[in-house]
Amino acid sequence: MPIQTKRRSGRKLVTLPNGETIKPRPWDTMTTALQLALARGHRWLAMLESGEAKSLREIAAREGIDNSYVSRMVNLTTLAPDIVAAILDNALPHHHAV
Repeated sequence: MPIQTKRRSGRKLVTLPNGETIKPRPWDTMTTALQLALARGHRWLAMLESGEAKSLREIAAREGIDNSYVSRMVNLTTLAPDIVAAILDNALPHHHAV
């Protein structure tokens, strides 16, 4: 199921595939590139599953983007739920070089 972002009275609510709703913190007003990628991946996966699109190549042609980009975004849908939650919460750990 795709991840949905809903606006209620100007606030963004993110609904996970399991129906759980995450309320962003007040300072989380911008969607991160990773969150956007994840949402796109789920949308494109839904298009494939519903038969709306026959292949990733068809989606890429429709969107006017590279086939490998579509493939990478759809691959994001296979991430573990805790990683997805961290992306949605914008709480991924930052790795520092030693």
